[in-house]
Amino acid sequence: MFTPNLKLYAMPLAILMLSAGIAAPKSVAESTSPRTVTARFIYKANAPVAQIYADFRATAERACRTPGPRPVSLRRLDAKCSADLLRRVLQRVNRTDLATIHADAARG
Repeated sequence: MFTPNLKLYAMPLAILMLSAGIAAPKSVAESTSPRTVTARFIYKANAPVAQIYADFRATAERACRTPGPRPVSLRRLDAKCSADLLRRVLQRVNRTDLATIHADAARG
């Protein structure tokens, strides 16, 4: 029976495990910490309502998107951010036609 020399692999394996344990919490903590999102919404009042809503939605998604590969849980935070930002801008604009389109889109 052949027994491999495990001492040879112990040190590299230990270093690899320690580096993963140290780096992972920091990157997760940075990505889940609260952040301030600033966006500027510009629209033409005489444009079609569907176009205004689509532009608002795209602007909110662009403002909240974090570039690079991310796990599903953090992408959900981006989606929640854009939904909250869109809700706030629609409240601020205070147009019933935009609110109706938003309610229809939320229902699916």
